[in-house]
Amino acid sequence: WDSVTDRIYWSDIREKKIFSSTRNGTDVKIFIGEGLDITEGIALDWVGRNLYWVDSSLNTIEVANLENPAARALLVHENVSQPRGIAVDPRKGLMFWTDWGQVKLILLFFGNQNLCFRTRKLSEQTWTDLTEP
Repeated sequence: WDSVTDRIYWSDIREKKIFSSTRNGTDVKIFIGEGLDITEGIALDWVGRNLYWVDSSLNTIEVANLENPAARALLVHENVSQPRGIAVDPRKGLMFWTDWGQVKLILLFFGNQNLCFRTRKLSEQTWTDLTEP
């Protein structure tokens, strides 16, 4: 939910679009209408006024400005095999996402670099911490 415009955002994997509307469901608008496939997670950055999303089919993490959705950028497209969930902490400049591909991941993105990878195979009961520069 965006408190500035009082709008909610959601993805529709059947229509392959991201929509917004007022909280009561009226004034539905297409926020992103092309270049999506299976958008399974979205996160709103209320400080930077951006919407982030993961696409598990395209294996991408993207962002678009809330005021100008055409100001869209591809953030992550390598070493991602099936991103599913995403969250942001805009006060600290952090972005977290999960990857449900071959190796299960929870990732932290700060600025322009991945700071830490936490991996776990389904058969294991413990997490392995790996630090990447």
